[in-house]
Amino acid sequence: MNFKLNNRGWGLSDFLLIGSIIIICLLFSSVMIIRLTNGLKENLRVNDNKTEEKVEIDNNDEETINLDNQTIDYIKLESTLTKDAIKYVEEVYKNNIGENLFIVDYPHLLEVDSNLKTEMSKDNCNGYVESKKNGENIEFTPYLKCDNYSTNGVKDYYLN
Repeated sequence: MNFKLNNRGWGLSDFLLIGSIIIICLLFSSVMIIRLTNGLKENLRVNDNKTEEKVEIDNNDEETINLDNQTIDYIKLESTLTKDAIKYVEEVYKNNIGENLFIVDYPHLLEVDSNLKTEMSKDNCNGYVESKKNGENIEFTPYLKCDNYSTNGVKDYYLN
């Protein structure tokens, strides 16, 4: 077999093809950079000439934020969720929840604490408590998601 090679270099069609691929890649990367910068700007919210940063912290850290002349203590709110979950598990399940992960969501927490709705509505909060039996003890872990605060590890699919 005898093949004849074209040794004249790139043609116009090759140049246009490679050039269009490069332009498409540049457009794609610029769109992604714009989305990234908009996402970072979204994390910094400005209200009434006062800057509030979206907060995501561990369960053990303390965090309070002033919102429209109201002080919201998120750690206290998480503690209230835990107390209500303990009360719910005691009253409804008689502390018999089994070995698997058990979720007590916000509507069930309202069954044992009607005042919780007032506190949770201050910053459009939603939450749940994970309960797991560890031997004879039951471990409770609260998760809270608000407009300006979110507990580390919160899973959106457990929120109502």
